[in-house]
Amino acid sequence: MFKENSKTTNDDLARMIAREFNHVSEQFGEVNKNFARIDQRFEQIDQRFEQIDQRFEQIETRFDRFEKRFDDFETKTDLNFERLWREINKINSRLDAIEKRTFEDNDLALSELEKIKSRVAALERQIKTIKC
Repeated sequence: MFKENSKTTNDDLARMIAREFNHVSEQFGEVNKNFARIDQRFEQIDQRFEQIDQRFEQIETRFDRFEKRFDDFETKTDLNFERLWREINKINSRLDAIEKRTFEDNDLALSELEKIKSRVAALERQIKTIKC
């Protein structure tokens, strides 16, 4: 840049420094543009994350409602099964009572049938004695 045996004046130095400052200023201008593009991209990314956050909140809300409905359904189902088992136990008790009565009635009927057979046999014997 400097030539030997040449005289450089203060004005020359000032122009060279000014030119270098302009060059550095242009480079900083490019850097600022790049940062502006990066800032814009980050803003877009931030907006996208906000949208994703909103969707997650919606999903979480829906999931919470679903979970509550499931818990309510589970509670109702448990109560219904408890009622159903109580009814089944009542029916089983009634069937046991009917079965017991049926056996008692059957035993009574068999006993009465044996008495009738004995009376018929006795009457048949009397008829035979009367005929003879």
